[in-house]
Order: sequence, then C-alpha cells, then structure tokens
Amino acid sequence: MSDLPELLAIQSMMVASAVVFFRVAAVFALVPGFGQTLIPMRLRLGLAMAATMILFPLIDTASHNPVTFSDW
Repeated sequence: MSDLPELLAIQSMMVASAVVFFRVAAVFALVPGFGQTLIPMRLRLGLAMAATMILFPLIDTASHNPVTFSDW
C-alpha cells in the first residue's frame, strides 16, 4: 500500500505524456508537407515520438495533482 502514491504519480505522468504525443502526432499528420503520403507513417510517428521526448520535460507535471483515494 505504500507504493500507491508513487504508482499514481507514474500513471499521471504516463497520461500527460500520452496527451502530448497525441497532440504532436496530430500536428505531424495535419501540417502540409508531413501529412502527405510521400512521407512514410513510421517516419511521421518516429518524428512525433522524438518531438514528444523533447517537449514532455518542458511541461510542468508537478502542478497536476494525481487522483487519490481521499478525493472519493
């Protein structure tokens, strides 16, 4: 039971990184030049993943409070 706060913090970081990835991937899919069929999907996803790894440390995840059981 003592690992629960750590697990909730990890879970909130995973959700935050997924949100960043989905937004970046949408940009790479819709921007002219990257959204064309000339560029392979794997390359676009790889670029989106690389951009996510660069951008994710820039957001402040510490200000987001994870859900705790005391909130219920």
